[in-house]
Amino acid sequence: MNLFPTAFAEEGVPAADPSQVAPAAPDMTFFLLMGLAFVCFYLFVLRPGNKKNKERAESLKKLEVGDEVLTNGGLVGKIVKINEEQGILTVEIAQGTQVKINRQYVVSPLPKGTYDEHKVEANRQKK
Repeated sequence: MNLFPTAFAEEGVPAADPSQVAPAAPDMTFFLLMGLAFVCFYLFVLRPGNKKNKERAESLKKLEVGDEVLTNGGLVGKIVKINEEQGILTVEIAQGTQVKINRQYVVSPLPKGTYDEHKVEANRQKK
């Protein structure tokens, strides 16, 4: 399909000779800007994210019985048992109440004493 029919072409204007038209060279500034954008994206987004993921993975590997943790669901508890084969942690969230969670659902380990303070605060609210 011809988008520009020859009936609308101006008379007297010679058609361009394809052998005389020079091919356009790619503009290097475009490639330089794209490279710069990629470098900035890597430095400000990808690198810090990878660093944070490595730190989190290391902290999850170091979890031991007795550590206090915050789970993805917002539960604060103390680890009472670890099943390394399945990656399951048994976490005590209240006296006599234990839940089993996957190791990946631990958001972060907490400082010692956080779990005990949380229990004391819960008891205050009951009264």
